[in-house]
Amino acid sequence: MAQDIISKVEPEAGKMRPVYINPRTINPKEAIRQTWCIDGKNFSDRIWLNKNQLISDLSKHMQDSLSTGKTAYEISRELKEKFMIEEYKAYRLAKTEVAHAAIVGQTNKYK
Repeated sequence: MAQDIISKVEPEAGKMRPVYINPRTINPKEAIRQTWCIDGKNFSDRIWLNKNQLISDLSKHMQDSLSTGKTAYEISRELKEKFMIEEYKAYRLAKTEVAHAAIVGQTNKYK
């Protein structure tokens, strides 16, 4: 079904003209809150849905990586590729999580 829609819309895509908006005629906050897609979601709903999915995926990936003993560098390379984020941000996140896991492990060892 999606392929049918794409095949119908694709030839027309080159004919489309850019839409210019007069900023004095719209209320940006109201425009973002409006539901305009067929699924009934607005901008905020989409962001939160994507954020929750990202957190879930990232959490699972980190747990899998830490349980297999991967280094922060190995994890950061995977995060960079899988989540398409900057190398430094991926490394910072991986290094922080690996350090936290090490601290938790050491603390539990002495309990």
